[in-house]
Amino acid sequence: MDRDAQKWVGNVEKDAVEMFTGFRYTPQDQIDTMMEVHVVGLSHHSAPVEVREKLAVAQEDWNSYAQELVEYSASGEGFVVPEIAVLSTCNRFELYFASSEINRYAAVECVQSFLRQKSGLSAEELDPYLFNHSGEAATLHLFEVSSGLDSLVLGEAQILAQVKACHNRCIEKAKEDDEASVAGSGGKIIAKMLNAGIRTGKLVRTRTKIGKGSVSVSSAAVELMMAKTLPDLHKYASKVKVCILGAGKMSRLLLIALFSKDPEIQVTLVNRSTDNAQALLEEVSARGGKNAKVASMDNMLDIVRESDVVFAATASR
Repeated sequence: MDRDAQKWVGNVEKDAVEMFTGFRYTPQDQIDTMMEVHVVGLSHHSAPVEVREKLAVAQEDWNSYAQELVEYSASGEGFVVPEIAVLSTCNRFELYFASSEINRYAAVECVQSFLRQKSGLSAEELDPYLFNHSGEAATLHLFEVSSGLDSLVLGEAQILAQVKACHNRCIEKAKEDDEASVAGSGGKIIAKMLNAGIRTGKLVRTRTKIGKGSVSVSSAAVELMMAKTLPDLHKYASKVKVCILGAGKMSRLLLIALFSKDPEIQVTLVNRSTDNAQALLEEVSARGGKNAKVASMDNMLDIVRESDVVFAATASR
């Protein structure tokens, strides 16, 4: 077959792909098809809290963490891990990344080595808790995560918002007026993967009843409290004294769940910053809080002794 014929056949193939998929290949895309996606991480399924805490990364630091890993993977032929996105929550720590297909094993080992270095844990201490998936298995794992199938509470809604945050961070551009701003390291492949995960999470919640009932750890904890107060404490919920330690996102969800059961329930919000605690109460005041008050950590032990139920929703020690 001469060159003109080869070119003609190639164009026919491209036209067929475009007709059926709506996508037109370019030379860059042909290179990308030789890339493979992976996920390495740990979660509540197997890793204890003390191990998860060693890897936890605050959301505002996700991009700098990803950039550090990309730089860590530098080799004489480029970056072993050119694209990566971080997902770090209370119950899981996961890194979604892409590598060339020929470097798939080196990329996974590179990421695991980086995690050992960052956590200060040896291979014997960390590796038994790590999982890794590649290719289709990595994508399937993301779909299960975003759908709430892999959550501590089946169907919980928070995780989809967290996956969205992961996607938004990984495609984020550095701010020109902020020298501390760090661009995301997601790249085209990981960004598309996460976007597909978000669409799947939405689809599952639209077409199934997975979101019915208690769909967060906080609401499940409140449901358990409501079920136990009368038989165990011999008190109705309106008479129970509740203490919440912390004033973060988990505390906000606890307050909303408590006020949905009884807007006038007795709650004391204990936090290092009483101003932050008061601001949180004001934020949810439309739902309840007539008998809610704040206290500082200095009074924590006394308040805990006086309370019937205590929710620990802080990472402070």
